[in-house]
Amino acid sequence: MDRAFRGGVEQRIGWVLVRFRVRWVLVYTEIAMLKNITFSAEEQIIEAARARAEKTTLNERVRSWLENYVRGQAESDSVLDRHLQTMARLKGKVVIGRKLTRDELNER
Repeated sequence: MDRAFRGGVEQRIGWVLVRFRVRWVLVYTEIAMLKNITFSAEEQIIEAARARAEKTTLNERVRSWLENYVRGQAESDSVLDRHLQTMARLKGKVVIGRKLTRDELNER
């Protein structure tokens, strides 16, 4: 006969009392939805790109380029963020000793 106890079930099998603990595990799976993109290019450029694809399809090369492009944008955004943080930390700490003229401020 089965009896419930906190966190599980206990059952007697012959002379042996067995306790089972049941735990639920929720698994979340993310499925990537792919979109189709249509490109236009001259036939000779497409053929040259296919020849240079090095054991991959042209589709995989374009997907890889897009991923690198997005990653590069994120990296450049983080560089800008670090620059702005550095400038904020230095604000008020760099002293020139006099007020700069308009021409000096605009010099490059």
